[in-house]
Amino acid sequence: MELNIAELTSLHGNVKELVTPSGFTVVIREQNGDDDGILSNASLTKDSTSINHFIQGVIVWSEVGDNSNGTYSDQGLLNMRLGDKYAILLASRIFSLGAIVKFEYVWDQSHPSVSYEEDLNKFLLDYSQPPPKASDPGYQGDCIKHYPMGMDTTQVVKVLESGKKVSFRFLDGVGERYLMKLPEFALNANSRILARGFALEVGSNWVPVETFKSFSSKEMASIRAWIEELDPQFDGIVEVENPFERNQKASLSLLGINDFFFPREI
Repeated sequence: MELNIAELTSLHGNVKELVTPSGFTVVIREQNGDDDGILSNASLTKDSTSINHFIQGVIVWSEVGDNSNGTYSDQGLLNMRLGDKYAILLASRIFSLGAIVKFEYVWDQSHPSVSYEEDLNKFLLDYSQPPPKASDPGYQGDCIKHYPMGMDTTQVVKVLESGKKVSFRFLDGVGERYLMKLPEFALNANSRILARGFALEVGSNWVPVETFKSFSSKEMASIRAWIEELDPQFDGIVEVENPFERNQKASLSLLGINDFFFPREI
């Protein structure tokens, strides 16, 4: 199905075309009241399912996807790279409700709550253009990065100095769900590697890795460096400073701020 903005507008109202970090085009519609119901559904919020259903609803056309018009089924959303997913989510919030998220934070009971605001534009880049360099003016280090290998590569293959050939996929909804279901005591430095379907070539077969006993600490450092370079994870963390206590800061989840989805004022 070819992209026809006029037709999509007539069907869905206000729409916006955007390019994702992987370099493919999607068109989203403006958020509506039914979307609010999905986002606030208690049974869907436990494992980010509500966000997946929300994104499914607001994407009205996509260059890639698993349906005839390029939009996404449940499995299609699980297979979407997280950078693409959260870039679409942020772009949708900006398009429908504005870029400024206002919120309050209570540092302690002896002081009143403090008002803050965050501009969501700082987390996004123009993904239709080449990625900026850290030396470029105005470079934002905490934004969602471009995927350097485009949208066609699903599996990254690397060779360690020892000659071991390993592979991993870009973190997607399957990996995110794996991490969310892990009990806190099981989360460690290796969890984010396993969440990417890490595998070792044995003979002519790729064997999923379940333990890292056969990898040296030096090899593990190389693996983590590759992941950090090619697939840095967007955590959506907002840092605020305490005006009552010098050098005290707090880190908050952007998506955990109520006004992100349901602003009290616009």
